[in-house]
Amino acid sequence: MKVLSIVVPCYNSAAYLERCVNSLLLGEEKVEVILIDDGSTDQTGEKVDYYMQRFPERVKSDSSKLTAVTEQLLMRA
Repeated sequence: MKVLSIVVPCYNSAAYLERCVNSLLLGEEKVEVILIDDGSTDQTGEKVDYYMQRFPERVKSDSSKLTAVTEQLLMRA
């Protein structure tokens, strides 16, 4: 069971996403990282897909618009 969910809103952040996710995943196994890409035009989407495949139990994604983040958080909590 995941104890802590960390939501990371992303928009054209491919250059920073690797460092961000890696630092979050250094923690305990009980940490879940939720990446929300708001229609990036760089390689952010591909990096999100990579992390979801590499860490399927710890990294989730949602491509909904950032205006729906609150609703998504409540549903995932």
